[in-house]
Order: sequence, then structure tokens, then C-alpha cells
Amino acid sequence: MSEAHHRIPVVGIPRALYFFYYGKAWEKFFQKVGFCTLISPPTNKKILEKGINLSVEELCIPLKVFYGHCEFLKTRCDFVFVPRYISVTKNTFTCPKLLVLPDTVKFVVPDLHVLSLSFKKSEVPGMGQFFLMGCRIMRKTYFSNPGIKFLNLTKMRQLFKKTLWEEREKSEIKPLSFFTNSHSTSSIPIMVIGHPYNLEDSFINHNLFNTLEELGLKVITPKQISAKIIREELKNLPFIYWSQEREIAASAYFALKQSFIKGIILVSSFGCGPDSLIAEQIVQDAKQYKKPVMQLFLDENTSQVNIQTRIEAFADMIRARK
Repeated sequence: MSEAHHRIPVVGIPRALYFFYYGKAWEKFFQKVGFCTLISPPTNKKILEKGINLSVEELCIPLKVFYGHCEFLKTRCDFVFVPRYISVTKNTFTCPKLLVLPDTVKFVVPDLHVLSLSFKKSEVPGMGQFFLMGCRIMRKTYFSNPGIKFLNLTKMRQLFKKTLWEEREKSEIKPLSFFTNSHSTSSIPIMVIGHPYNLEDSFINHNLFNTLEELGLKVITPKQISAKIIREELKNLPFIYWSQEREIAASAYFALKQSFIKGIILVSSFGCGPDSLIAEQIVQDAKQYKKPVMQLFLDENTSQVNIQTRIEAFADMIRARK
């Protein structure tokens, strides 16, 4: 058996899409099982351009970025982890384009060795998914890597669940009380709402948060809002069938009711169907609360100047209302 067959396989994790929800937990899980992990670098011009060249024009920018990250990882690791999130709560579904991601990425990025887990009605996959993943790993690694800890399916699932919750507890995100108890008069609290892959990828949003802070706006995101508040807000809304849009809508309606939050920015990818429907309803309902709401759309043609100009106007409007 060659020496290459005995080395520990490397699992690549694209720094895109669901990485911004669960990326740290994925990385720790694979490391605990015995793999090496490689996370692609933060999005840059080269990665975005590669993703654009691989994609059809109609796709949203987060998907184009994702394909660019997969292309970067293709020759640098043995597998690329591309999970299939069907739903994370009962009776809901994710975006159709993300739901089929493990299938489409094989055609968009040829010769990519995809490693996947399917998630349905939960943030933890079923035991059968770990069995299928193990079969895929062993077929490619010829059963010859003693460093990989193939646990029984129950323990594998428990390890994944434990890792997920451990990483959440380590989160350094400031709680909402940090903003409500702040007595600073120099900065104005606003809520910036959107998918984490739009809010936390500073390349595609052109350093949005830095720009806001430079203008004296204190940024609050949905991650500062507790799960309990999200659940309570959802009780007052019509049922939303998209898993991630539920959090976006609940965060927005919570922000509309809070007097200390002076405005809302809705960040969406151009061409995102679920976001456009939810955002339109939020904008209409915001009128009764007399709270300013700005929609910011991102695509590969969005420029720093465009974002800067709109945000400056929004900040001036908020200050004029104080």
C-alpha cells in the first residue's frame, strides 16, 4: 500500500453559504473524528471571478461565491464538504437552489469529490447520513487510514450534536442587553438584517459594518436576538415556509417594536425570491411603526460607492428624526 493511502484525508470546507451558520462546528467535528480540515480563505476578487465564470448569470451572488470557493478547494483536499439542508424546522424548507447544492456543484465544478450530510427538520442529521458518509470516505481512502475514528452511528450523531452546541456556547457575539443598557449618545443603534452569508462576507457587502460604524451607527444583527424572542415573534406572524427567512422576519418585527432601535437595513442578494417577498412585507408594515427601513441589494455589480452613498443618506435621515 502506498504512503499516500496512509495519510489522513483532508476535508475542505468552503467559506460560503451555511459556513456562516455552522462552519466552526463542522470544522471541529471532522477534526474530532480524525480528519485534517482546510477552510477556504475569505472571499476575494479571484474567488468571486472564478465563481462567476462557472455559474449561469441568473444565480445570486452567494451561490457564485460558493462555487468559487469549491473550485479553490478542489485540488487542495481529498473531499469538499457540501451539506444538503432540506429544512431545519418542521414543515419548512430551505432555498431550492441550496437544497440541491450537493448535486449541482458536481456539474458546476467538475472532478470535485463531494462529501455530504443531509439535514431534514433538524440541525443534526440522522444516523443513516453518517453511514452513507462513512461509506463514501472509505471507498476513496481504501479503508487504510488508522487515524480516522469510525464510531458507531449513535456516537457519531451525538458527537456532531455536542460539537454544534459547544461552538454556540463559545460564541463571542454581544447579547442584546449590551445595546439596550448602553448610555452612549454618540452612536445610534440600528438593526441590520439578512442571511449571515451576506452580512459576514465583507467582500461581497463591501465592508458594510465598518462603513456603518464610521458613520456613528451601532450595528445589531439577528444573532444578538435570543431564540426565545424569535419564537415569540413568530407566533404573531403568518406561517413562513422558508427556514432561514423565519429568523429574518421575526428579527425585523422585533426591531420595529423597539424604541431604542432607530432604523432597519434589510440586506438581500439580488434575485433572491424568498428574501424579496419577506422584505416587501416588512417594508409595508414598517410604515405603521414610522420607522425607517432601507433595502440593500447585493450582486457582483454592487460598488463601494453605491453602498456608501445610500448608507450616508440613511444615516442623515435617522439623525434628522432624533
